[in-house]
Amino acid sequence: MAKTTACEPPKTVKNGARPPPKPAAPDALKKAIMTLGTELLRKELEFLCQEFPAVIHTLEDRLLVQGKDVVRYHMDTDSEDNANSEESESESSPAGGEEYTARMATCENCDQEFDVTLNERGDCLWHPGIKTVDYDSDFWADHDVNCHGPYDAFEDDDNYAEGFMWDCCDEPGDDEGCKSTKHKTASNIVVPAPPPPVPALSKKRKVEEEVPRTSSKKGRQESPS
Repeated sequence: MAKTTACEPPKTVKNGARPPPKPAAPDALKKAIMTLGTELLRKELEFLCQEFPAVIHTLEDRLLVQGKDVVRYHMDTDSEDNANSEESESESSPAGGEEYTARMATCENCDQEFDVTLNERGDCLWHPGIKTVDYDSDFWADHDVNCHGPYDAFEDDDNYAEGFMWDCCDEPGDDEGCKSTKHKTASNIVVPAPPPPVPALSKKRKVEEEVPRTSSKKGRQESPS
């Protein structure tokens, strides 16, 4: 007897017909999108939003999130380094709970783009210090400033990373980072809750506290020597 294999039933819609395949963009269109400049691409998206309201809803679902879903970042990087540190309930991020903010953001520490709802300790490697010239390195042995240019002109050149070091950790210039934290951006920085206001004294209470002091001073002055 021949062995039969089970197969998944075709997906159906309400009327029992199989759903039509999703349209695929032609290769020429894909290439045009990939080669389009940033400003022109933004203008095309704005045009599509104006002409087709459904595009707005799709982009909102994909590009916006509520503030309550934003993973918070503590300004105190020591607490960010500590995986066991707890977040205070009295702290909040600039993005309000029900307010919407951009899902994607650029990290202020490592310049990487990230999803503000998917942000864990260790995702961001960075240096809190600055990159300085390592004058003691043999890398600069054959470097002539008059011929090749000043040392700091090569600070961002990956080919010269060995000639620099980070002043925060003394690691070479190509080190990924001595801090391992979450990504940081304007919408997820924790804002500490302000201290409770000090109650002001009423005028009546203030007068009552000042009167005994004045009376005691007069009493000491009038007492016989």
